[in-house]
Amino acid sequence: MMEAKIDIEKVRKGDHAAFKTFFECFYPKLMALACRFVDEQVAKDLVQEVFTSYWEQKKVIQPDNIQSFLLNGCKIVA
Repeated sequence: MMEAKIDIEKVRKGDHAAFKTFFECFYPKLMALACRFVDEQVAKDLVQEVFTSYWEQKKVIQPDNIQSFLLNGCKIVA
C-alpha cells in the first residue's frame, strides 16, 4: 500500500487538496480510536469536530504537534 505524502505547509496555508490528503490519512485512525469509546455516529460527529477545530487553528498549531492535537481532540468523548 502506498503512503500519502502530506505537505503540511500547504495545509496550513489553506490548500483544500492538501487538507483532503491530510484528512484521508488521519480520518480512519481517529475513527478507530473514537469508536472504542462511543457508537459510530457519535464518533463521526466527534472526528468531524476535531478536523473542523484543526482547520480553524491550523496556522497556530506547530507541525510537530499535529498528531497530538488530533488525538487529544478525539479523546474528548465523555
